[in-house]
Amino acid sequence: MAMRWFSIAAVFFLVSCSDAYGGKSTAGPRDSETTSTASSATGTAVSSSTTTSSTTTLPIEFPASRSEVGLGWEAIEVPSAVAFCHQAKVATDDEILFWGGNRASCEYESAIGDPGLAYDPDTATWRQLPPGPLEPVVAPTGMWTRSEVLICCGMRGPREIGSNQTAAYAPEAGTWRSLSEAPLGGPFPVSEWTGSEMMVATRDGVAAYDPSTDEWQTFSQPPQPLGRTNEIAWTGSELIVWPSNVARRVFQGVALDPVSDTWRTLPDPPAWPAALDMVYTDDTLIIWGGLPAERGSERAVGSRLDLATNQWTELPEALPEPDGCECNLGSQSLTWTGEHVLVSPGFFSTGLNTNTPVLLAYDPETDTWILVSEDSPIGLAAEGRTVGARIFISGHVITGTNRLFVSPAGWQPSGEEIPPGGPSGR
Repeated sequence: MAMRWFSIAAVFFLVSCSDAYGGKSTAGPRDSETTSTASSATGTAVSSSTTTSSTTTLPIEFPASRSEVGLGWEAIEVPSAVAFCHQAKVATDDEILFWGGNRASCEYESAIGDPGLAYDPDTATWRQLPPGPLEPVVAPTGMWTRSEVLICCGMRGPREIGSNQTAAYAPEAGTWRSLSEAPLGGPFPVSEWTGSEMMVATRDGVAAYDPSTDEWQTFSQPPQPLGRTNEIAWTGSELIVWPSNVARRVFQGVALDPVSDTWRTLPDPPAWPAALDMVYTDDTLIIWGGLPAERGSERAVGSRLDLATNQWTELPEALPEPDGCECNLGSQSLTWTGEHVLVSPGFFSTGLNTNTPVLLAYDPETDTWILVSEDSPIGLAAEGRTVGARIFISGHVITGTNRLFVSPAGWQPSGEEIPPGGPSGR
């Protein structure tokens, strides 16, 4: 692809659905050993011919509208008929699937149902999913099992009435099947795949779904209440849950051992963002985000937890302290590439002398930051995924135009190393 820059003006600012209204669901390369789910589960299959479509009139398959935006990345326009906020976004081995959510207003009303869409970056085409058994909801969560996409829960309307519905979609067969209802509700569910189960966390607690038996398991309550929204990560043996909410209160992180059904409280990190995002990098938990003005600063801070020693280390500063502007501190996106934590700071002030988005990358091996671009083609993004060897970053644009930013296959960040104390400021 030719290298040319895509101008992202102020009207293209991407607002995080996670900070403004709820949490994220994540799917990435951190899965442990996986098991097949298609043959042994007991749900009822729903073929594309047994259910009628609801509202969308898009063709079954159609090419994407794309723009080259620099660094080898592309901006993919999401069809306006498809919800892009509070939606389950699930990365499979070769596609990213969208289901549920609501219209571009990012409100709780106007939930849309079947069919969802899938985008294939290799063919640059959108594919409409067949209708399924799920009712329209806002903010469902989803996970890829390596054979099926599991969709669970969500909200039925502005009163945050939780939905317990669960279903599975098999991309190769093009069929849905209804699954056992989840034993917990609550707004803004988030999920992780352990290799054999989908762990789901909401304000009501944590449960695990085994698609091979179509059974749910509930766990004891954590040592502190979970938040209206939560960040979670699966380490291979523990589910780490970090409560959060739109009030940006600081909560303690907790970890669940699902085998013994026991919880532990994580130690206090030295740099503790109030509106954090986190990733697990095979042996280390990394948290990063912004401090609100009432805590005396609006700078971005982060820490890393060595799970073998249970010891935290403060990350070097990646950005100077800004003049001000508490602008959606939780809108950042952290994406693990396998070598770097790619950071799009989101819609809060970076402290740099730039009116354009910034793109950063953290190397856990060297404990250093790279300023990939002070004129990032990716925009002020909200969520990151990996699909095969590509990176997807997505967000909702205020103007109502939605974008997926897609990297070339095998892309890795490069740029100028940020000196101690952060780069030069304003």
